Amino acid sequence: IGDFRVLIVLGILHLRPPTSIARKVRENPQWFKLEQDINTFNDPELHGMEQVAALGITKARDLARLFSLMLSGKLFSKKLLERFKTPEINSGLDEIVMTPLPKGYGFLYER
Repeated sequence: IGDFRVLIVLGILHLRPPTSIARKVRENPQWFKLEQDINTFNDPELHGMEQVAALGITKARDLARLFSLMLSGKLFSKKLLERFKTPEINSGLDEIVMTPLPKGYGFLYER
């Protein structure tokens, strides 16, 4: 694992009570399995869905086109891009990973 924070999140997901939102996230949907011998994110059927927003899976050419449209101002106005730079929510614990996560506009912000 390239980023140790992934281990922290997985640990938190496994230690939460059965009635917690985190446990529900871990158990549903069925395609979201992270176990020692199973990584369903490498499933070709899942990759075929190409849901960039939900799964982060797409073709390099399509992703490059998306970024090109964004940077050229054709997808978002400069004003909106400036607005994206500042999180809407900067305090409080995230319900899933139980750590402060600045977020807003569909993004999680890393400091």
